[in-house]
Amino acid sequence: MSGGGIYERRKQTAKIPQESPVPPGDPAEKAPQPTVPDAAEEEALIAEQYRQMGLQAPGQEEKSIDALAQQLSTFSKTEDEPPKKPLRGKSTKKTVWLTLGLLLLAAVGTLLYFLVIRPALQKEEQAELPELIAASKEDTQNGKAETLSGQTLLLYRQMDSKKIASVAIENESGSYLIRRNDANTAYVLDAYPNIALNQQTVAYLLSITSVPITQSRVSTDLSDTAQYGLDTPAAVYTVTTTDGVSHTVYVGDPSPSAAGYYVRYEDREAVYLMSSVLGQTVLAKMTDFVSAYVTVPVSESEYYLQDNFCLYHGDELLMRVRFLPENERQGLASTRIFEMEYPADYNLSMDNYDRAVLCALGSLTGTEVLALNLSDETLAKYGLDHPAYTVTYTYEGTDIKLYFSEQQEDGSYLCASGPYQTVVRVDGTSLKFLSWDLIEFIDRPIFGRRITDVVSVAIDGTVDGAPVSADFALSHGKDSKGAATLSVLDRVSDTQIASIPDFRNLYKVLLTVSIEDYAPYTESTLPQSAELLGTVTVQTNGGGVLRYQFFAYSGRRCLYTINGKGEFYVPRDRVEKLLRDTATLLAGGAVDSDIRK
Repeated sequence: MSGGGIYERRKQTAKIPQESPVPPGDPAEKAPQPTVPDAAEEEALIAEQYRQMGLQAPGQEEKSIDALAQQLSTFSKTEDEPPKKPLRGKSTKKTVWLTLGLLLLAAVGTLLYFLVIRPALQKEEQAELPELIAASKEDTQNGKAETLSGQTLLLYRQMDSKKIASVAIENESGSYLIRRNDANTAYVLDAYPNIALNQQTVAYLLSITSVPITQSRVSTDLSDTAQYGLDTPAAVYTVTTTDGVSHTVYVGDPSPSAAGYYVRYEDREAVYLMSSVLGQTVLAKMTDFVSAYVTVPVSESEYYLQDNFCLYHGDELLMRVRFLPENERQGLASTRIFEMEYPADYNLSMDNYDRAVLCALGSLTGTEVLALNLSDETLAKYGLDHPAYTVTYTYEGTDIKLYFSEQQEDGSYLCASGPYQTVVRVDGTSLKFLSWDLIEFIDRPIFGRRITDVVSVAIDGTVDGAPVSADFALSHGKDSKGAATLSVLDRVSDTQIASIPDFRNLYKVLLTVSIEDYAPYTESTLPQSAELLGTVTVQTNGGGVLRYQFFAYSGRRCLYTINGKGEFYVPRDRVEKLLRDTATLLAGGAVDSDIRK
């Protein structure tokens, strides 16, 4: 049966905390902070701008024509070229004519280069540079005039990006300011200085604003700016330098070929074509500059530091898991480092919990930032004021809360991130665990303790109409060679178990009792007709006590509870085999651990 009805049963026992919406926290404390892109990254982006326009970036100009010709010439030789060995034997007429033909072809090629190709290339090299628009002395000094970089026309003088103090942007999505932080170590959003920015997008912005390459000057006639979309610009951006100089650029329509955008610089009577990178920067929404982090990144070696994990379906607590310190692991005789605290002390499936939950949370990022500042209004807009799923956990002493929507048509989830105060779209493939039922987080074997960590096992019940009662006390030691030894005393009959291998087989039978699926009952809803088939009480060497009970509600199934809580069934025949094998061991018989028997 599916576990859907189980959630209704738990609603009365655990509810999601109803504090304020997602707590603001301080992203500056734990969240990765933006950094200023390094020089190599900026140079690469600038070079890419030039490449997109078929140009060489400054400092990367091609070799001279003569050098290139020398390099490519058939006749050029290097001093260290090995001498050719003479042909052996007599030359034939064919060889002679072939040699003469090659020499003639080479001579023609040489004449063609020097008489036609070289003059044409030199003429191209010496092409007239564009005439710069006249500017005032002040504008020239401040770098606000047209300039040339090689043969490339710049909107204003190129600058080191470190000289950019801020970039103010206004487009159809709104207005925002990107500036250097107070420590001058990173660029931040002025309105949200603690939110981490997408460094690639910031680097593109710095590239195009510090090196304002134009593809061409289109026109100096501004009588009809509408044809360029500059009568109502799509964007306006202002670059302000650390010297207090500002550059304002108006962005119009894309060119018909979509190779770039028409732009205008302040009051200059000219229209230019600039790179299509503008579409990724000054035409972008403010949220496009924000990193799509959802959770604080955690290294794989420290995933276990994510503690006190809780998963809610709606307002119903599905499960709570905590990290077990070493001293507690020893006391509970647990081989796992995490313990399920709610709804019961079930054996947590570490494969699923590790891979699907902890690994996902340790590196969870979104595909798109939708909103900033998690106000009540923002949460309501995206349906996160009543989230479908809620995840809470702690990391290095910081409480983290995430709200998730129902899965969207495209398979994604909308997430309100407490650490970053953002609403982010997240790929659903990273969040499969959200829709899991409780049973998918649990190991099917109900008992997972090593025999060396157990000091007693008491088994009581009825099988084949006869009562079974045993209380095995285990004594662990080592022989003269250091090998582990075991002796077992049944305290009910005060009898030493003669065959330790048979007791070990009985212990293996206990380990094979496994959960199958949800039962139609819980410990509080069991009908009176349900029979208590058996009880197993295990005490660990650290003093922990685990009490398992099996209630037969049909001929094939038993409700299994641990310390009085449970909602799953185990096969009745497994429990009956455990009881029957216990009676066999007490009678001195052989125990077969094969569950089929």
